[in-house]
Amino acid sequence: MQTIVDVSEARNSVNDIDFSLDSRYLASTYTDGSLRIWDSTANGGAVTRPGSTYKFELCRFSRDQTKPYLFCTLQEGYRPATVIWDISTRNIIEVKDLRKHACVMSISADGSYIAL
Repeated sequence: MQTIVDVSEARNSVNDIDFSLDSRYLASTYTDGSLRIWDSTANGGAVTRPGSTYKFELCRFSRDQTKPYLFCTLQEGYRPATVIWDISTRNIIEVKDLRKHACVMSISADGSYIAL
């Protein structure tokens, strides 16, 4: 019950939040569309704040412990999409367009499926 990350400087409400399976990282999306990835081993410092070309909505880390992937739903302009992002290299691996915006997201234990 110790505070690791304090996001009191955030000007907007938290929209979604998820811990990596090893509890090292915490991803959070905000109502302004921003995404932050926090490193719990670095006294809660923000690892990255991706560029503002996307409006991030939901976020989930991979569950298979083999790849440092972050799955996100986002909006680029009026286009809703799902993106797989490798947080170790900070590269986007795949973008898949969606028909509608998602309000919930879950990842299967082996990382093979995304439920929206």
